[in-house]
Amino acid sequence: MELPRDLKLLFVPWLEDESIRLALTGSKMGHTLSRAAENLKRHPGPVIDQKALRSVKGIGPKIVENLAAKLSKHCKETGVVDIPEFLREVSSVPKPKRRHSDVEKELEQSFDEESAPKKTRKARTYIPKKHSGGYAMLLALLKYDLRLTGMLRDELSRKASPFCTATFDSNALTKEFYSAWNSMKTLINKGLVKSAGRPVYYYLTEEGRELAESLACVSEEFPEKDPVPASDILPAELTEKKNQTCNQKTRDNPPIENPLDGLWDTPPRPSFKSNVSHQTRAFAPLSGTAPEPLVPSFTSTSPCVYQSFGSTRYTTWRSDDYTVKLLVDNREIRSMGQRDYFTKKLKELGIDCDSTQLTVGDCLWVAEHKNGEKCVLDFILERKRLDDLALSIRDGRFSEQKTRLKRTGIQNCFYLIEEIASLQVTQMIEAIQTAISMTMTTSKFFVKRSKDADDTIWFLARLTQTIIKAYQGKPLLVLKPSNIRTQMLYLEILQNFRTEYPQAECVYNYDIFLSVMAKSDCTTVREMFIRMLMTIRGVSLDKAVVIQKRFQTPRRLLEFYHTEHKDAEEKVKTQLLKNIFGTEVGNKKIGPALSAKIYETWGKISY
Repeated sequence: MELPRDLKLLFVPWLEDESIRLALTGSKMGHTLSRAAENLKRHPGPVIDQKALRSVKGIGPKIVENLAAKLSKHCKETGVVDIPEFLREVSSVPKPKRRHSDVEKELEQSFDEESAPKKTRKARTYIPKKHSGGYAMLLALLKYDLRLTGMLRDELSRKASPFCTATFDSNALTKEFYSAWNSMKTLINKGLVKSAGRPVYYYLTEEGRELAESLACVSEEFPEKDPVPASDILPAELTEKKNQTCNQKTRDNPPIENPLDGLWDTPPRPSFKSNVSHQTRAFAPLSGTAPEPLVPSFTSTSPCVYQSFGSTRYTTWRSDDYTVKLLVDNREIRSMGQRDYFTKKLKELGIDCDSTQLTVGDCLWVAEHKNGEKCVLDFILERKRLDDLALSIRDGRFSEQKTRLKRTGIQNCFYLIEEIASLQVTQMIEAIQTAISMTMTTSKFFVKRSKDADDTIWFLARLTQTIIKAYQGKPLLVLKPSNIRTQMLYLEILQNFRTEYPQAECVYNYDIFLSVMAKSDCTTVREMFIRMLMTIRGVSLDKAVVIQKRFQTPRRLLEFYHTEHKDAEEKVKTQLLKNIFGTEVGNKKIGPALSAKIYETWGKISY
């Protein structure tokens, strides 16, 4: 039997058959071979030798090699005596010795179903692509976390950005959900980075440090003699040697004599009064009058060397190392078409401000260090339109938001109310007046009423200028604890520092503030249970707290309905909570209608 002069007549059917077989198994190579068969079918000239076959688009050395093996097998089975030129070229050219990839192995074995099974290969060492998210985060941890204390997500993203071509922030509005931060999951799964604590800190493992050092040696952005500035939170003993690597242990050096005399001895600042809502209460003082102030000791000329009080790390910022900045929540808008109205107008008035997502409050004043780090100052503002205030009073958000503001530990809380004409407002005028009075007297908040959004902007501008003057010449003691499990612990640490250092302005690191104050983070079972109860229409914060005190956890409320009163009639079950809380005073009282509504939610579900 003789072979056809044009081997396309054999190769095309072979490629088509094999592509169908691979496609049925779910292999991606089926599509590759199908395209190769189509291109070979359209090839104008005859295929006599390997050179002609390799000239076809989509056919590479591996497909040529497999087709040659198939042709050789076909010649033996059909009794072809004369070796075709196509196979003579194979026998004369030695095969290159090179490592096969998984795709090449699949191609090689796809033409021979009886071939030996693939040997399991050892997993390749993970090396992140240059300028990728993983690459940037490894270098950032190596360069800036010399003390192995870990880095927060926002801090790590900020430090890693110069090493990465992608952004670390996703944008849901443009449907860009992927960001460079997604590579962190890969780094953790590969054992290169570990995470711990609350808020979460990220650390390099031993394997991660070795890989990061290898990447640093060949990185143009990370030269060996690139010094890390003292403002990037490095102790003096780690910055003495420019070429010192991260895995070398630091040696004990004698402290540098620089007590920074008079750091907290700033002249007393006259208290400025607030005429907001006809109140005469002064802002919380930024300086005390203790006769012998406790001054933190320093062992370095760096203004950002970390020290410890108890188990909490802290550092100090000189007054000339930071600037005061206003942050406006990006959900605060004038209208759907004017989403950046507030920041735009404030910048026109010369106010340094930015729009971001805040976990508590609508306006927050921060101090921004020269190295990009931020801390939260002692001023926060909640903005409410009058109609929104009425709704929040009705559904319980008003009390819950005030509670969250108190938990921040910020002493100067402002509640700004914008006037607006609404039928709903006129119907709740007494409730609104009572809520405003309680905000001033019970919560000790400053209340400001503005005519419209423009009046609000003018007030924010004047308040920002006043805050800037208040912090002129004022150093900051910035807290950066490594593990805060609850918001109560957050507040307790802040109060302990204010007691220990009454002359200092004690503030929290901004990233820690956002993490701890987030509604979903550091939430106790009690808080979550109260929020669950408040989702029921008619259950205010006061009512939810009373129910939680009686049942403590969601499970106990379920057991109350399903176990203790399992055999009771449904009509009786609907009034169980009314029988318990029907005699409470004021807002804590639960009537028959609300009792039945709570039963509908909690009593009828199975668990």
